[in-house]
Amino acid sequence: MPNRTESEEARSSFTDKYGLTSATIVADGAAASLELDPQAARAIRTLATTRPAGTVWMKTIAPTLVVVSPLVLIVGRVSTEASGVRGEAYAAGQRYFQGITRAGGTPVMLPPTISLVSNVKEILRRFDGVVLHGGGDVDPLRYGQEHQTEKLYGIVAEHDEVEIAVARAAVEADVAMLAICRGMQVLNVAMGGTLHQDIGGGSHSYSHHAVDLAPTSRLAAAMGQRVIAGHCVHHQTIDRVADGLEVVGHSADGLIHAAEVIGSTWAVATQWHPEDSADTDAQQQALFNALIAVA
Repeated sequence: MPNRTESEEARSSFTDKYGLTSATIVADGAAASLELDPQAARAIRTLATTRPAGTVWMKTIAPTLVVVSPLVLIVGRVSTEASGVRGEAYAAGQRYFQGITRAGGTPVMLPPTISLVSNVKEILRRFDGVVLHGGGDVDPLRYGQEHQTEKLYGIVAEHDEVEIAVARAAVEADVAMLAICRGMQVLNVAMGGTLHQDIGGGSHSYSHHAVDLAPTSRLAAAMGQRVIAGHCVHHQTIDRVADGLEVVGHSADGLIHAAEVIGSTWAVATQWHPEDSADTDAQQQALFNALIAVA
């Protein structure tokens, strides 16, 4: 919650720039009265859609200026196991939401409804960031291959269709993005790459691996060091790297464990699950913090 000094600075800033004569700024429950004339109201409505990156989003509901935390989109999953709801449900793991909220963001779940795909670009304009999260396998047909192993699991057409569309739209619009496990694979497929359908052996299933990050990578900068320990739960990984995606981290066995979108403001991907320990490990939480900082 902003303190009195921050509220006074907000009043001064808007007064100096727009000559305010009547309004209310609401930020995390704290309100400060301002004077606002109609011309200033129009100016603030414009400001709400042209804010600088890294600042809180300001939306006007005339004559109220509402300051909200960055909105982060997460695509839900079709779930048959949810309780307390009528009929089939949409769901997503709580740890992703918690990592975002600890960082100061507001997570919002988009249902994996194929009819929404045609409007994904417009939908994404309302968000400041995206988290592509873990889940089942991407259908190999999405990257031009037949099913080559019986180890494939959890393939859901709705998940693939919506998440690939979201990933492509986010890259095109340069929306801040953190892609995790399946999310990294979705991002690679969305950009034209392929996957190893099964890496075999099970050595990356519920195990920790050291990941050597490129020293100049955004991931290394966010986490504060080059070699990190990541909790892995996967049997697939990137095979052919998509054009426009740069590999910035490997595990000791040579598997790709980190990537970044070339030329993006902040679009990064991890094969490990930072959300699994982010509540107690500041280094893993730092990835969510960095996402919100640039959103």
